[in-house]
Amino acid sequence: SSDELDNKIVKAVEDMGPNAKSEFMGGYLGGIREGDRARWERLILKFLDNDSLRSIGVECVWRSGISERVLRKMLDLYCKGSISSRAFGGFWLSARENGISQELVEEIVRTLLDQKDNQSLSVCVELVQDYFCHNKEG
Repeated sequence: SSDELDNKIVKAVEDMGPNAKSEFMGGYLGGIREGDRARWERLILKFLDNDSLRSIGVECVWRSGISERVLRKMLDLYCKGSISSRAFGGFWLSARENGISQELVEEIVRTLLDQKDNQSLSVCVELVQDYFCHNKEG
């Protein structure tokens, strides 16, 4: 079954530890996302929930896409100090086509501005520029 295969691949990546590369998983997840968004989201969330796989999970989000549920999980992890603000960079040009609401984008911007870590301001500038300036509807 696909769940069996997914579990084997996740286990293999976990076993590789710091030697694991996100390119393969990003491509694998991107392919899954095209055919089964729910399965893709379950896998991404599994990576983000796992301390040892989280950084690969974030890179896989950059490579395979975003969803509201994944971004909410990332926001929760950011507020807990488990991921950096840099995790929110790089995918805002496709946010509208991925169904990301303006309300969630504004919540992420507010949170990044409130936290004020070393990179949060530059991530906010990128996010606002990509989402609100380059991504106008109509």
